[in-house]
Amino acid sequence: MSKASGDQQSTLRHLKELCLILVDKAFGQIGAANKIKQIFSYLADHGRQPLAVIKQYTRIPLRRLKLALGILIQHHLIRHYCQSEEYGYPTQFQVDWKSAYSIVRAPKFLKLVKDREGEVAGDVLAKVLHAGHATVDHLADEYVPERIAKAKQLKKQAAKEKAAKDKAAKRDSGISNGKPNGDQAGASKEGVNGKPKLKLKTTTADDESMDKSEDEEEVDGSQNGLDDNEDDSDESPNGDDEDGVANDQSPKGNGEDKEDAGPSLREELNFGKAGDDAEYDDFDYESDDESRLTMSEPELHILLRKLLKEGYLNKVGPRSFIPEADLDEEIKETIIKERFPDGRITGPKTGPQYQEAFNSLKRKYEEEDAYNEVTDASHGEIKRPRLNGSLTNGDHSEASSTAANDPPFMKLSEDLVVGVNYDKSALMLRSIKLEALAERSVGSETGAVYGIILRQLENSVKFKKELDKVKKEEFEDEGQNGGEGQNAGERENQNEGENDGEGENEGANEGANEGEGENIVGVNGDDDDDDDEEPLPSITDGAVLEHLDELTDLESTLKRGGPLSPEIKMEGNDGDAPQAASNGEPATNGQQASDVPIKAEPDADPDADNEGAAEDPFMASLKARNRRLTHLEEHLEVLAEQPGDFLSHSSTTHESFLNITQLTKNVIASELDSAIKARFGKNAHRIVRLLREKGKLTDLQVAVTGLVDINDVRTILTNLQFKGFLDISELPKDNTRQPAKTLYLYSWLPKQARRLVMESTYKTMSRLLQRIEVERKGKYKNIIEKGERAKTWEVQTLSDQEKTLLKEWNDVEEKMMVQVQRCDDLVAVLRDFAGDGPELKY
Repeated sequence: MSKASGDQQSTLRHLKELCLILVDKAFGQIGAANKIKQIFSYLADHGRQPLAVIKQYTRIPLRRLKLALGILIQHHLIRHYCQSEEYGYPTQFQVDWKSAYSIVRAPKFLKLVKDREGEVAGDVLAKVLHAGHATVDHLADEYVPERIAKAKQLKKQAAKEKAAKDKAAKRDSGISNGKPNGDQAGASKEGVNGKPKLKLKTTTADDESMDKSEDEEEVDGSQNGLDDNEDDSDESPNGDDEDGVANDQSPKGNGEDKEDAGPSLREELNFGKAGDDAEYDDFDYESDDESRLTMSEPELHILLRKLLKEGYLNKVGPRSFIPEADLDEEIKETIIKERFPDGRITGPKTGPQYQEAFNSLKRKYEEEDAYNEVTDASHGEIKRPRLNGSLTNGDHSEASSTAANDPPFMKLSEDLVVGVNYDKSALMLRSIKLEALAERSVGSETGAVYGIILRQLENSVKFKKELDKVKKEEFEDEGQNGGEGQNAGERENQNEGENDGEGENEGANEGANEGEGENIVGVNGDDDDDDDEEPLPSITDGAVLEHLDELTDLESTLKRGGPLSPEIKMEGNDGDAPQAASNGEPATNGQQASDVPIKAEPDADPDADNEGAAEDPFMASLKARNRRLTHLEEHLEVLAEQPGDFLSHSSTTHESFLNITQLTKNVIASELDSAIKARFGKNAHRIVRLLREKGKLTDLQVAVTGLVDINDVRTILTNLQFKGFLDISELPKDNTRQPAKTLYLYSWLPKQARRLVMESTYKTMSRLLQRIEVERKGKYKNIIEKGERAKTWEVQTLSDQEKTLLKEWNDVEEKMMVQVQRCDDLVAVLRDFAGDGPELKY
């Protein structure tokens, strides 16, 4: 118990260090950045704390404390919960580790969205990411040209009114030309352009202890604070002075005189860089109109609906800021109060009833918080404008054609709040990982087919349930579970006939291999225990063909023996009869490419009968589609034959099924094997695979089975056990319990290994980011500052030596950031693919 707790604390320590670096760099341009880091660090160390305790130990003034907490809550880095405001319970604040870590994955997520949905979708996502969350009305103010022009006009008008008010205030106070009349000595007390220096109004004892320079810094820095949290502060977060003069009262813009605080990690990672001239918390209306992306209101609403439907954005509601544990406790109290007043929720009868009620209410909350195309739409539907009587006299052919081509759309509610869904990034990364594995096994064309299947099933309800199943299961290997109740000999008998390279499977994908693809019933439930389980997520061949790029050549790879190589033939051909394809021809499983009758026979007969006659275009396109569908099925059959459980295909129902649970376990095991091999060597990798497949073994059994010298085996086992990757258990032969008469059984600990690899990965990422900062402030400091002053890296005023030094810095930074992203890929596999680790639960 204590050992597991210590391992968890060690992992949390490195994760905390990494998140502190990310939060510090992400908010580096905000004047209250030091307060934000201090608050985040305190909550990371002490867990849930109320506002009064945070203020007491951090010694931050209440106004600044609320401002910093508001910024952290706005970006979902902190969650809060109040049990009952009616009875005066304090609000508790705690860190959201997953959102804090997601800062480092933001640029990768934006790039994936741009590659899939285009630059405009990526820009919208970057805007939302930059602000934490935003309303549809706020996004419309940023992208719709009419609203942009109106906002600029209002801002200029407000600036003129403010200038006139300041001029009148100076005239009334006797200030002229930047100096008081008759008092030239008072110039030293004035600011730039004759304006008096702004000072904050102090309200607490802590504020009185703050020096003048810190207060003036807060006036400039608080311009980047969140306007949505003004109600939570004692004073205006815009830095009003005693006379009520503010830097900028515009609700949609920031202060114009923003000091350049130097590049932050957001610029290195492209985190939050929605535009070239974008400020931090709100959108900037002074950006260059030529480089700015704009779209009409219908286009914006259609794009937002697509992003919400695909899962890139999600709906943000009050429950989005509540910790999951508190929400579960609230559901539990509601169910007990309504259905179990006696408080008994355990037992053979009440236990299942309580669990069913709990799941039902939680599902109801999830449906209410999820985006719905009907409930989240506005009251009316915006359609094409009517052309009859709606235009003045004259030629309006262009306007009529444009209006006729615009499709009707359902307008979203302007009050709808949207945020970035980082869970979608985990699904996308998993699809990319599995597609890369398929390409390595069967080629690029077949891998592209597999990628289409994965992308189409990302938003499937069954697909997400399979991911939740992996999250709920403890990542325990079958060999370890079976080894606890069986000896090594029984484990060997049980595993006879299994492929050494495939590892141990529970038979979840039975019936989807070796030449029996048409009997798909065996995939989902040959056993009686599987009858109650939901079917695996599936997709039809026609749906795959519909989304497949027409330029993907499915035929040539089959003709030249691409996926149907001799090696694959030997793996898939175990003497079974070839399958019957949908067109009645024998399938390609286990055959040479030259022996496969592909589309030559179907094409030759109709063309021979209709020589000299013009073929119907519809029939020609139908035949071409059928030929392409036949080739697609052949590629799917090749995927089904591969070791690794990529998918199972039915040639009768023309469907493909994915066992995502087994796929995820295979990918995680592969990554752990790679980590063991890189750290301890090939023999250690062989021993780990052997222990995972066979269960608990003695050192002698490992040496005999793995064909490794006994002395090397003992050294490797001792090293792995000392590092925490293996567990050792004693089995005495008699009651004397002498070491010479005791068997020492070694077993593989996949869950512990996963935690150890993640711990070292977090530590590596922290060191890389720290190294970037050291290099920035050391050897390359002067050249970076010079480049920043020029506002571009491609400056013509640099000498050849400076250009060489600048290029060297870019190379160093790029190499380190590439390593950070590779570490993030490993974290995605070990943490997100297998479900949240215990250190990430909130």
